[in-house]
Amino acid sequence: GECDAPLRVCLAEVRQGAAPCSAYHCEACLRRHVEVSIARGRYAMPPICCPSCRQRIPMATWASLVSPEQEASYIRNAAALLTVRCPQCDRVGSLWRDAAKPGDRLGLVQRVRDTVDPAAMRGLEEAWAEFVASRLGPDGFVRHF
Repeated sequence: GECDAPLRVCLAEVRQGAAPCSAYHCEACLRRHVEVSIARGRYAMPPICCPSCRQRIPMATWASLVSPEQEASYIRNAAALLTVRCPQCDRVGSLWRDAAKPGDRLGLVQRVRDTVDPAAMRGLEEAWAEFVASRLGPDGFVRHF
C-alpha cells in the first residue's frame, strides 16, 4: 500500500534485503524515502540511508526502486559536483567519468596498481571493500586518497 507520510516507515507488505541492517520496509515506503532523499539533495549527492539504522544503502540496491529519470537526476548531480573551474585560467573541466564497461575495469585497475605504492593500494582496496559493504561512508573512503 501507499503511505501518506513520506519518511515514516510502515510494516505493511514487507520487503527485506534493501536495507543494510535487514530491516523490514514496505516497498512503497522505501521507494518514497529514496525519492524524497534524491529530491532534497538537489545539486548534491547525499548518501541514501536506511530509514531504520541510517547506514548507507548502495546505489545498486536502491536504484531499482526509483524511475530511470530519478536515477539519472542523481547521477547528473554527481557530474555537476565534479565540474570544477581552474582558478588560474578560468577554464571549466570535469573530473566525472562514465562507469567503465566490465572489460575495461580490469585494465583501469591494473594501470592504477602500476602507479600506486603497493601499501597504499592495499589500503585503498580495503577501503573500497568497506565502502561497497556500506560500512564506510564517502568521506571516509575519500580520506584514503
